[in-house]
Amino acid sequence: MSITSAFNIARSGLITSSQQASTVSTNIANAGSENYGRRSLSVTTTSTGAAVATSVNRAVDSSLSAMYRDEIAAMSKQDTIASGLTVYSATLGRTVRDDLGHCRGGNEGPPVRHHRRQ
Repeated sequence: MSITSAFNIARSGLITSSQQASTVSTNIANAGSENYGRRSLSVTTTSTGAAVATSVNRAVDSSLSAMYRDEIAAMSKQDTIASGLTVYSATLGRTVRDDLGHCRGGNEGPPVRHHRRQ
C-alpha cells in the first residue's frame, strides 16, 4: 500500500465521520420538531478499504405507517361515496312527503302514491 492510498483511505474515513456527526447534530437539533424523523447514515467499505457513506435512512414506525395508509384509504372511499351520492341526489332531485304521506320530487308534478305488495 502506498502512502497516497493510505492518505486517501484516512481522508474517506474523516469525511464519513464528518457526515455522521452532521447527521447526529441534525437529529439533535430537530428532536423537538413534530414531523421530523430520526435519520441514520449507512456506511460501507470499498475494496480499497475506504469508508463511504451510501445513504441516509429515515426511521419509520412500520405499524403506524400501515395504520395511516389504512385510514387514508378509508377516507378516500368515503369521499368517493359522498361525491357519488351528491351526483345521484342532484340528478334525482329532492324528494319530500306531503301531509298525506305522498312522495314527490320537490315542487314538480303531482304526488306519487306508493302501493305495498301483499
